[in-house]
Amino acid sequence: MGKDGWWGKKGDWKGQAKWGKGAASDKGNWISQPEEPELKRQRMGKDGFKGKDLKGGLGMGNGMLEKPGFDVSMSKGCLMGKGPMPGPPVLPPGLPGLPPTLPPGLMPLTGPGPCMAKACQPPGKLVLLAPATKHITPVSSKGSNQNKKIAMEFVHATKDVQAQMLKDPAVAREEKRETLAASFETAAKPRVMEQLTHAVMEQRCLLSSMLRRPELFVPMLGIWVASFGGALHAPVTTYFQVEVGASTAEIGNFGVIRTAGVLLVSPFYGWLLDRHSAYLPAVLSAFCCTFGCLVHGFAPDVRGLYVASLVLALGAVNFWNVVGAYVALATPREQRHVVVTGFQVQVAVLRLLGTSLYPAVDSLLIAGGMSDKLLRYRVHMSECSLFCVVAFVYLVFRFRPATWAQENPSDCKASEHKVSLSQLLLLLASSVVQSFGETAVLVLWPLHLRKLQLGSHDLAWLQLASQLLIILSTMGYPPLTRLFGHRACASALPLAASLFSALAFLQPEPSLQGQLLHVVNVLGFLAVCGTMKVCYQHLVTLAVPASQQGRVFSLLNVLGSGGTILGNLVATRLAEHEGLFWAAGQLPFLATCAMFCINGCAVFGFLCVPIESGEGKRVAASEDGRHPARKEVD
Repeated sequence: MGKDGWWGKKGDWKGQAKWGKGAASDKGNWISQPEEPELKRQRMGKDGFKGKDLKGGLGMGNGMLEKPGFDVSMSKGCLMGKGPMPGPPVLPPGLPGLPPTLPPGLMPLTGPGPCMAKACQPPGKLVLLAPATKHITPVSSKGSNQNKKIAMEFVHATKDVQAQMLKDPAVAREEKRETLAASFETAAKPRVMEQLTHAVMEQRCLLSSMLRRPELFVPMLGIWVASFGGALHAPVTTYFQVEVGASTAEIGNFGVIRTAGVLLVSPFYGWLLDRHSAYLPAVLSAFCCTFGCLVHGFAPDVRGLYVASLVLALGAVNFWNVVGAYVALATPREQRHVVVTGFQVQVAVLRLLGTSLYPAVDSLLIAGGMSDKLLRYRVHMSECSLFCVVAFVYLVFRFRPATWAQENPSDCKASEHKVSLSQLLLLLASSVVQSFGETAVLVLWPLHLRKLQLGSHDLAWLQLASQLLIILSTMGYPPLTRLFGHRACASALPLAASLFSALAFLQPEPSLQGQLLHVVNVLGFLAVCGTMKVCYQHLVTLAVPASQQGRVFSLLNVLGSGGTILGNLVATRLAEHEGLFWAAGQLPFLATCAMFCINGCAVFGFLCVPIESGEGKRVAASEDGRHPARKEVD
């Protein structure tokens, strides 16, 4: 249709019809979008015809808006626009300002009815919706977009919802909005089961990564063997020392020697790890662990036990610290919480399996005719040594530790951020509080169980349950950091430990309710303490640069041992005091609750550990540079 409202000579309408003002028209006002054939509607100009015989009136031509089957009482010539209408203009029923008789789905925006007078401007772009949405009142595209939103809701809805919208559109749209809002809220709050499943998948991926990467598999093999073998003979260690001839005081001396070795030698291993590669500290600590256990198992007398304790003190416990620090350092900062958690979980699971298998192994030895206690105990003590010797030889010849290749000197300087002394001291003090509180509870727990009329068998089952809960809670640490952040977790964990400790130990009633309350809360306390240890280790790795990771891990080990010593010395002595506000045996638990509460508040108020998105250093295999740099735990 041309500018004058008539079809052009070529008659090639391409969906670009224009409004015109008659013969004098020199430009159109609007252009419509191409439409589907079944939705096409005819157009008309302001005057409806080429001439100007009907000033201010309305005439009907081929541009008339009409519904299929609409009865127009007009002559054929008038309808075709071949001349002026005879007599006064005859309008179709309902057109003089009554919109209800218009075809459903069409209504101009600028007036209550079709205003086609000469002085009126075109109403703007009209939107014709599909027949399925004809109940929607169309509006101009220059106005509100509500109709467009409704149409889009209909298009993207399912067939059932579309059918419901055709029957009762208001209710259907409201239900759809409520469904969308509910689904959005569900997505915004991750479900607990999904987080737990994600945590399990993370640990599985970490384990598969350790199995594939030789720079991680070789040292981790020694950790796995030593953890399982050490737990396999742990239940019989004290009985073996008694059978050899050691007294109670001498058994205590063995523990003091090993603890003193941890305090004195750990900084040296940390310095080696930072200044040199991980090969030397890993091999030295593995040697002390392997041959210390071997000498211990074949010791003929008490003097041999002292020699074994000295060898173990030179690096047995440090083997776990060196490998743990090395594995954490070999992964990006963003994934260290998964690595630190996975390392602790793997060690705990293997120790639990080893302890659980001891009765079966001992029964097999007895069934095989090994009735002598000392001989049977020596076999148990040698099981770990044999496994560790194989792992040690494999470590010496196959371990190729990862080296740190600089990506960019400027990036390296940026990543080596200055250590905040206040932040580091806060984390180290929190680690001491954690080890002190956990030791105090573990030492005094059997005494409190006696007040509740629970025996040794009950304690054994509770210890097994606590180990399982510690493993599960440690696996749940990465999801907690994703949900709530590092500072919130680091501050909430000591507060939760304070609450569990108060509920578990500050009620001496031996009733069934008191026993249940004690069991539930003490298991919760131990699980929270296990997670707290992993949390502070992870935050320390984020608070210091990579060049100081080894020394900081060693310092954590030293302070943890110091907290253990304080827990043994202080808690046992405070338990004998009775005051006005506490009964006998409650003072150490009150002190533990207060320390955890103060620690949680201090962490919440002052902790601010920088979490960087990039890595200033990357891991590259040291063997001729053949392995690409690794930025993920995969």
